[in-house]
Amino acid sequence: MDAPAHPGHFTTFQVREGAVRGLDLHLARLEGATRSMFGYSLDLAGLRSRIREAIAGDAAQACTVRVVVAGAQGARVQGAADAGDAPMTRIEIEGPREPGAHALRLRSRCLQRVDPHLKHLAIAPQLDARREAQAEGFDDALLVDRGGLVAEGSFWNIGFGGRAGITWPVAPALRGVSERLLQARLAARGVVQQAMPVRLDALGAFDFAFATNSRGLQEIGSIDGHAFRGDPGSAAGVRAAFATIAWQVV
Repeated sequence: MDAPAHPGHFTTFQVREGAVRGLDLHLARLEGATRSMFGYSLDLAGLRSRIREAIAGDAAQACTVRVVVAGAQGARVQGAADAGDAPMTRIEIEGPREPGAHALRLRSRCLQRVDPHLKHLAIAPQLDARREAQAEGFDDALLVDRGGLVAEGSFWNIGFGGRAGITWPVAPALRGVSERLLQARLAARGVVQQAMPVRLDALGAFDFAFATNSRGLQEIGSIDGHAFRGDPGSAAGVRAAFATIAWQVV
């Protein structure tokens, strides 16, 4: 596959009262991707200090933080100064974001991200998929491979619930921080989980589905023409598990 047009990667997280869910995992993601893409190691202590400075004041109460690590070409595209071969790191602050209160209506799209294990900057295909889904009256896009296997959402992971517990799709995808944190909390509560292929034509095996990313957890009401019948008790258990994820002070 072709490399991303603008080499670089990022991570996004929510800050509430100066703390972040899974901060260590976000920093580890940045370090691993920087080594993979550029062969450099990040000064994580220094980066953490820069994040603290960036969210000082009112922003620390509630904001969205995006940390971007970009190579020289990507940095120039973003209007930053050229730093030679070393990647450049910048911190972007936006308003806080929360998951929507309504159940998502999804449209499947045959799309496989380049290097799906990396949260890289080549996000145009995902944005296009989401725009196309919304133009058809849906909320967002669900990415599937050519064989109809569910992979991930445009910028989130998906899980399914049923009599067998919680099922996580195994098609190549970015394994998100929130997904990993939720899996750990579900395991701590004794919830049965399994990772297995999930096909679009076999969604009837599940009672409910949900999307998760740094914003939190959101119910999925339907995918294409399939509406989930729901399981309020089990879905509430997933939400309760997510609510126990610890916040780490920056």
